[in-house]
Amino acid sequence: ASVLQPDGKIVIAGIATWGSNNLYCVARFNADGSVDQTFNGKGYRIDNYDTNDDLSDVGLQSDGKIVVVGRITHNVLLIRYHSDGRLDTAFSGDGVVQTDFGGTDIGKAIHVFSDDKILVAGTSGGKIALARYLPNGGLDTEFGNQGTKKIDLGASVSVTKMEVLPEGDFFISGSISQNEDDFYLAKFDENGVLDPAFGDSGIVTTDFENSTEVCNALLIKKNGKIVQAGFSLVEFEYSDMAIAQFLPDGTPDSSFSEDGKHHFKFPNLPLSWALDVGEMKNGSIILGGLTGVSAWYPRFALTKLRPEGFNTAVEDKIISRINLKVSPNPVHDQAKLSFSLSQNEGLSGFLLDQNGRIVKTLFKDQIKSKGNHQIEFSLNELSSGVYHLIIKGKRSFSQVKLVKL
Repeated sequence: ASVLQPDGKIVIAGIATWGSNNLYCVARFNADGSVDQTFNGKGYRIDNYDTNDDLSDVGLQSDGKIVVVGRITHNVLLIRYHSDGRLDTAFSGDGVVQTDFGGTDIGKAIHVFSDDKILVAGTSGGKIALARYLPNGGLDTEFGNQGTKKIDLGASVSVTKMEVLPEGDFFISGSISQNEDDFYLAKFDENGVLDPAFGDSGIVTTDFENSTEVCNALLIKKNGKIVQAGFSLVEFEYSDMAIAQFLPDGTPDSSFSEDGKHHFKFPNLPLSWALDVGEMKNGSIILGGLTGVSAWYPRFALTKLRPEGFNTAVEDKIISRINLKVSPNPVHDQAKLSFSLSQNEGLSGFLLDQNGRIVKTLFKDQIKSKGNHQIEFSLNELSSGVYHLIIKGKRSFSQVKLVKL
């Protein structure tokens, strides 16, 4: 998690692994990306309160103090630091606040209001857990049940993101287990009560009609529309980026796609995940995440969607599939690649291993003419195993699995 300070410095919060233990880690960087040595004297600090530590989100108060939220043992955790990285002992007496919701609890999202009150969202035993704190770390007894509230949506949920509107209403986003995992989006008023005018009694669920969907990101656009993004497990080994857009009342936005949702992958790679979402000045949507052949060695992925959404996944590109064959397959040493093109095109061909690494380049940026092509190539230098042969150009691609005996 990260937050941008008014002076352009960047604060990040997460975990550092030491052996089998997870440790709280907070670091700060200057606007140019260099480590800010004024933060705790070395640019970061690591705290250890429990072997099951986790930090999920970070916020800033009006005086520059830094508040992080996560988990300690089975409780929701808040820690506050001075702007120079020192623990703020004026916050609940020792800088640390634990909140027990009565289950296996974790804080996942934080929002600091203009009056420095703190709203935290997370889960407790598969239910949404909310808490609001005063600036000094005490629970705000005017919220929920003496400062806390649990909401049962009828199935186990995760919480990944929270967005607060200027009037104080807020959205919580994550995944819900209803036979299979789907996206869900819930809207609450400033007192933590579900908004009956939104969706179905305050809740919207989205099924991409695949086995599992995981929602990682949430965006409230400038026009009030709401975007969720994550991934959809298409088959056991393959996943697509998944995105859904809603009108302010929770109705799926048919101007974005026919049913307000879409899933897609990068054209030459079988695995794609969206981890975050943003909006450009012109309304285009940016998705950031990972893609690759193997989940163990993914690559960073970035894609841009037009403001009107789909027909297109990657802006201004129309991708056509090449009719690609490799024989024999499985193969011992020599193989023949066959494909046909409907027009002249610059292409590259290469082999990837199961970790997504290029192990052999067949050709690179070569102009291939319209018509049929056959290319023989050797695999003598490669070990036995499974590989992926990729042919790609600006407007064409194809992929085939190749087994080396």
